[in-house]
Amino acid sequence: MAAGVPAALVADAEVVWAQRSSARSTARMYYRYGLGSGRSRDARLLGRDLARLLAYALAPLALWWGGPAGAVAVTLAVAAYLSLPMVRVWRGRSPGGPGRTRSAASTAAALALVPAAAAVRDLAKVAGALRGLVGARRR
Repeated sequence: MAAGVPAALVADAEVVWAQRSSARSTARMYYRYGLGSGRSRDARLLGRDLARLLAYALAPLALWWGGPAGAVAVTLAVAAYLSLPMVRVWRGRSPGGPGRTRSAASTAAALALVPAAAAVRDLAKVAGALRGLVGARRR
C-alpha cells in the first residue's frame, strides 16, 4: 500500500511459502525470527517463546518424576501440540502447498519427521529470542 499498490482483505486467502532447503537453513530462519522477538520485547511473542522453553524443560522432569500420570500428561500435550502440523502433512498442504499429492510412503516419512522439525523450529526460536533479549538489554 505504501508503494501505491492496492490491497484487499480476503477472508479465504491462503499463504504458501517455500520451505528452506535444509534443516540448518530452517533453524537459522527461526533463530532470526527469535532474534526479532527478543529485540522487540513484545510480551506476546516472548510469552510464546517462554512457553516453549518451559515445555521443553519441564517435559523430561514430568517423565522422570511424574510416573505413569506424568507420561500420560506429556504424551497428551505433545500430541495436542503436534496435531496441527500432522494434519497439514496428512492433508498434503505442507510443504508443497494446496493440492500437492504424495505417496503413502512419503506421507508416512513426512509425518515421522514432524516432531524433529518442531523441535528444531522451537529450540532455534527460543535461542534467538534469548539472544535478542540479551542484545536488547546491552543497547
